[in-house]
Amino acid sequence: SLFKTLQQNQKYRIAERAVRLIEENDILAIDTGTSCRAFAEKLINSPLKHLTILTYDLEIALLISEKTNYQVQVIGGTIRNGYPYVSGSSVALGLAGFSVDKVILGTTSFDKNYGHSTPNYETAEMKKSLINISRIKIVLCESSKINQRSFKQFAAPDECDYLITDSHITQEQKAELDGLRVNLLIA
Repeated sequence: SLFKTLQQNQKYRIAERAVRLIEENDILAIDTGTSCRAFAEKLINSPLKHLTILTYDLEIALLISEKTNYQVQVIGGTIRNGYPYVSGSSVALGLAGFSVDKVILGTTSFDKNYGHSTPNYETAEMKKSLINISRIKIVLCESSKINQRSFKQFAAPDECDYLITDSHITQEQKAELDGLRVNLLIA
């Protein structure tokens, strides 16, 4: 549908903007989800040669390892049936020993009071683990997700450094974000 195409274009524009924050020799953690998948695709097409990638998303890991010479580290655990990623308490434990420069996170919802949230409890815990090991936190968030809340919070409103959204963000949504200590980037 036209709406789906529009949404995908927004995801790719957001992804492209995120890639511009990545520098040669960065150690990156990449979350799971369609926005992160779009980021991985754009990263592969970037001029960056030397990166280390940490992820629990199997599709993203395979895609990057097939198309680049980046070092890819996958966290092990139980595959969530029907999803291309590993989840469970082993993921949080596995991530705990690592330290990364930047994390790329997807979010289901963002609200200026509640922060970032997602419907699945386990996914929220995994995202929290990624945030804990990352110096710079980058969230990919379509404008349609702003002023929304989902079941489980994974980050406080200003816990993340960058919120990258699309040009369909409204003035009201922008005003909501102005009070927060978050770098808002509009793709």
